[in-house]
Amino acid sequence: NRYVKISFESEVCMEKRVIFFDVDGTLVDGATGIVAESTKQALHALRKAGHILCLATGRGMRSLQLGGFDKLIDWDGYVCNTGQMLYDHEKNLIFEKYIDANAVYEALALAKKNKQVMLLEGKDHSILTDEADDYVIQTHEFIHEELEPVAEYDGFPVIMMMVFAPMGYDYQTFDQISGIRAIPGMSAFADIVLDGFSKVSGIEEMMRALGEQGYICFGDSLNDIEMAKHADYAICMGNGHDALKAVSDHVTGGVDEDGIWDACKELCLI
Repeated sequence: NRYVKISFESEVCMEKRVIFFDVDGTLVDGATGIVAESTKQALHALRKAGHILCLATGRGMRSLQLGGFDKLIDWDGYVCNTGQMLYDHEKNLIFEKYIDANAVYEALALAKKNKQVMLLEGKDHSILTDEADDYVIQTHEFIHEELEPVAEYDGFPVIMMMVFAPMGYDYQTFDQISGIRAIPGMSAFADIVLDGFSKVSGIEEMMRALGEQGYICFGDSLNDIEMAKHADYAICMGNGHDALKAVSDHVTGGVDEDGIWDACKELCLI
C-alpha cells in the first residue's frame, strides 16, 4: 500500500494538504438541506490556510450547480459521479466515462421486472423511467432536489443510474450485470456506477492533474469507504455509516454538530 497514514503533529499539520469533501451528509445536512455556517467558515479558513480543496461526490456537476454546492468555496477540482466525470477549477471537463449501452438496457429490464423506478443521468439531463413512487420521493427529499421528468430512454450516453427501493434492499442482482455495480445510498436508493470506478479512481486522476500526492478526506457514506481507506487521513462524520467509521482515522461530530469545523480545528488544519 503506497498510502502512508500521516500523524498530525504541530510542526507539520499546517502544511498544504489536498482535502476532498463528500457532499450529502458531509457538507450538507440531509435532513434539512442546509450547509452549516460553521462548515462554510471552515472551508474559507482552509482556503486561507492554503489547502487545496476538492469535492468527491456521487452527484453530477448539474446537481452540484442546482444545489449551489459549487459556490460554497473556490473549489480546485470536482470528482463527480463517483469518479466517472472530473472537472477542473474552471469546471472544464477533464475526464469522462460512460456506462456501456448494453448494461443500461439490462439494468432497465431488471428494474422493470422488479417493478422499480430508475433514474438515468446524462451529461445535460436526467430522466425517471416511471412515475415517482414513495422511494423516489423519499430519496429526492433526502437530496433536496426536484423530480426529474418521466421519459422513455432514447439511447443517450448514461453516466450513472439510480435504482430506488427500501432501505436495506439487496441490490446484488444489479452487480451481476457485466460492467456495473450497485452502491447502496443513505436513503431509499442505490447508485449504479461503472465497475472499476470509484471516488478513489477519480481522486487518483485528479491528483495527477493537480500534480499532488496524498490527500485527506471527509465523508459519511458507504461510497466513501474506498476513499477513506486510500487517504493519508480520513475523517468520518458523526452521522456516518458504521462501516466508514471503522476504516476512518478520526470520527468527528455530525453534519449538524459543527463536525467539519471541529475536526479542522482539532487536527490544526486551520
